[in-house]
Order: sequence, then C-alpha cells, then structure tokens
Amino acid sequence: MTINVQWVDPASKLELDVAAGVILGIGDTCYWDGSALQKADASAIGSAAEFIAVNRADGDSNENGKAIVAKRCTLYDDAAGFTAGIYYLSETAAAYTATRPTTANTLRQQVGYAHTTSYLSLEIKERHEVVVEGAEILLADTAARLLNDTGTAAGVTLAAANDDVTFEFNIPENAVAIIKGEALYGCDVTLDSSDTVSGQADSTGAGLANDVSNGTAISATGLSCTADEVAAFSLTAGLDVTVYPGGKVFVNLVKAAEGSGGDDPIFFRPSIVFECV
Repeated sequence: MTINVQWVDPASKLELDVAAGVILGIGDTCYWDGSALQKADASAIGSAAEFIAVNRADGDSNENGKAIVAKRCTLYDDAAGFTAGIYYLSETAAAYTATRPTTANTLRQQVGYAHTTSYLSLEIKERHEVVVEGAEILLADTAARLLNDTGTAAGVTLAAANDDVTFEFNIPENAVAIIKGEALYGCDVTLDSSDTVSGQADSTGAGLANDVSNGTAISATGLSCTADEVAAFSLTAGLDVTVYPGGKVFVNLVKAAEGSGGDDPIFFRPSIVFECV
C-alpha cells in the first residue's frame, strides 16, 4: 500500500518553493536553504530537518515547484513495517530511520515515533537552547585551589599571572550551532580591570584528535568585581569553532596579567549555550 498522510497539524502547514532538481515524496524530510526546500539528511548540521513534505512535489514540474510541508503529521502504511519506537533523521537524503545514527559527528535528530508497524508520527521540534557547563580537565601546576574566605562561591582558581586552566564541554549530539558562551568569575578580594584573562577555544569530533577547529583567540579582558561576589565575562568571540555533534569544545583560560592586589585567586565557572534541533 502507498504511504498516506492520515493527519497533519494545520497550524504548522506551509506552502514553499522546492529547489530545482529536487523531488519530494510524501513524508520526506526537508529544510529551507533560504530560497527553496532541499532534502534533509543527518550527515551535516546545515541540512537538519525543518519540515515534512505532506504531498508529492517536484521542483521542475508543472506543480508550480511548490510543496505543502508541516512540522507535525501522522503517516499510515499497512505495508511499511515501521519499528515501534523513536525515529531519527537518516544520513540518506529525505529519509528517517529507527536505527540511531552511529557515524562519528553525525547529527542525532529525533524526528518521530512509531506507535505500530503501520503508524508513524513525525514531529520536527522547534530549535531550542541547551546550556552545557564546562568540566575542568587541566589545571596549571602553579594554580591554587582556594575557597573564598567569606563568600559562598568556590571553583577553580588562578592565582599568579600565566596560571591557566582548560575546560571541556560535551557538544550535544543534536547541536547545530553555538549561540554564546560566558565564564562566571569571582574572588575573595576586590578585582579591578588590571586583573585580566585571555583564552583560546578549540573543538574536535570523536576520533578526530588531529582535526581540531581553532577559534579566534580570546583577547585579554579586564575583570572587576567586589570581593566575594560573582560577575561574568563573554567567551562568545572565541567560540567560532566547528560544531561537531557529539564532539568536544575545549576552552583554555589564562590569567594574562596580575592586578595591583597581587596573586588574587580568581575562580571560573564557564558555560556554552548550544542551538539544538
């Protein structure tokens, strides 16, 4: 039996142009490239699924080169043999699969759920933000580990100039971009802008130890805050690295210069906000 659309969410239906040379079938996953629909696939973050085609459309046909697409629908095919459970965007163009993609750095985008062997509910979720906290993996031998004397906050500290610490961030397997990053900091004494920090961000995919994407160096930033209080400085400018789904981002922070207070034990707690599908 031919696959049929049993239900479509009317609020999410759109009519959009199909790119020349692209043929979409019912239930095909697709994305908007800025001017037309293309077939989606999990092999690249730029081709993440944004819609489901609910009619057949040919970018070169007499159907005016347009498709009806939606964010949510239910497909029915009594011969499809769907596997009950979660469905993912496939590495095959326009397709979905019940097998979770295992290729390194492949996007793991959940696009539906099969209730029976004949019914498959597809849903392209709206993009959303996921905050990932950094985990300390390397700390310079000279850096102290101190608690604020009277405050409640504590963390990795850099005492002397040139002390550095590296943090690791796990990139979500459904991440497609980095939105922003920041590092909270504080000290048990008052800091002024003569206390500065600089840094470097890198990213890599699983199994790609020699294929590191380097971000723009984070220039020296003056830190200032009242004793036993917490402030934040931006890491965003240095996070122009490749997003490898399931990979890693590393951020190295260096105490670039010591202020007049002398060996102020600054602590950091960095985080990155990822855009996910």
